[in-house]
Amino acid sequence: VNHGIFNQAGKCLPDVIQNGKTSGMPLYVRCPICQKEYKQKSTLLQHGCVHIESRPYPCGDCGKRFRQQSHLVQHLRIHNDEKPYTCIYCGRQFRQRTILNQHTRIHTGKKDESAV
Repeated sequence: VNHGIFNQAGKCLPDVIQNGKTSGMPLYVRCPICQKEYKQKSTLLQHGCVHIESRPYPCGDCGKRFRQQSHLVQHLRIHNDEKPYTCIYCGRQFRQRTILNQHTRIHTGKKDESAV
């Protein structure tokens, strides 16, 4: 769906960007479609891909496409069997830092802080 606000490449926004909260710093930019606010214009541009369903970053191995280059980089670890994050307690390796962090709680006994 092209809303006409974000172009197909998700690279530019016209003057319809609304300034968000101004009480205190920083000033936010607001998505004109869903009103979600971001601290940086570049983050808003990445977010724009959600509304136009743009996935400009294809995987050269399987063809799967991604909205953000960082998601493609993470995906490529599957094909390369790359696991750059290692548990300091048991040596088990993981593709994603977040999964390592979850695993580490097995050793430390710490609960997920977001579940509190």
